[in-house]
Order: sequence, then structure tokens, then C-alpha cells
Amino acid sequence: MMLLEDLVLPVFITGLFFIIVLSILAILVGKTLQKMPNNENEISKMDSWTGPERSSYIATIAVWLLFIVSSILLASDDKVLIILGIGLILFGVLILATASILAFAVMQRKNSLTPQFLPTT
Repeated sequence: MMLLEDLVLPVFITGLFFIIVLSILAILVGKTLQKMPNNENEISKMDSWTGPERSSYIATIAVWLLFIVSSILLASDDKVLIILGIGLILFGVLILATASILAFAVMQRKNSLTPQFLPTT
């Protein structure tokens, strides 16, 4: 029977891999989405905290902080704290995956707009 302590290193390495990949993806998609043209009904969010680029940076920093806390929890000997650390890693991966998927959906929606709705510059 596999003990809980035997799962710590594989979960840590797998979580680290997914968080690195999804962090890069979320930041790149946020930057791309920030550069896409807006239609006339959207307010430009270039210098706003709610713009896609800054939101992706904030989400990425929050997930990395969660990962640091979860790695401290995984280093403990208590089984409850190890389970909590595994849950936090999974939570961070799901946050970044959701952010990337939603940004891709918004990009697809903006790409599907007809040229008559886009401003001409």
C-alpha cells in the first residue's frame, strides 16, 4: 500500500510543471488579449487594474504564493497538512487553467467580430 508521504514528491513536481506552463500561457494570452482592438462599446483598459494583462499577472502571483504555501505544507509530517498542500496545488493549477481557457474564449469572441464593429485606426 502506497503511503501518503510517497505521493508528496510526484505531486510537487507535477504541480510545479503545470503551474510553470500555465503561468507562461496565462501571461502570454493576457498580453495578446490586451493588444487586441476593442469595439466602440468597450472601455479601453490599458492602464486599469482590471485589464487582461495586469489581471493575468495578479492571478499568476497569487498562484505562486499559493504554491509556496503548499510546498511548506507538503514538507510537514502531519497528514492533514499534506492533504491541504496537495489541495492547494490542485487549486492553483485549476485557477490558472480557468484563466487561460476564459482568455482564449474572449480572444475567439473578439476574432469572430465582423470588421464593421472594430474601430479603424
